[in-house]
Amino acid sequence: MISKFFGALMIVAAAVVGFSVLMMLVGTVIGLLWFVAKAAVVVGLAYLGYRLMFGRPESMSY
Repeated sequence: MISKFFGALMIVAAAVVGFSVLMMLVGTVIGLLWFVAKAAVVVGLAYLGYRLMFGRPESMSY
């Protein structure tokens, strides 16, 4: 009887630990996506600043 109680308790504990690991993974993925979005904004702003400073690239054809 007590072994069934401990078995059920271990199943519940495993479910809680598994859920917490899953939430950490989801949080990590969201954090990485947020980092990529911020990096894309930085690259875009640098590109726009470069284009504003130096204009459009001229054609090399003669």
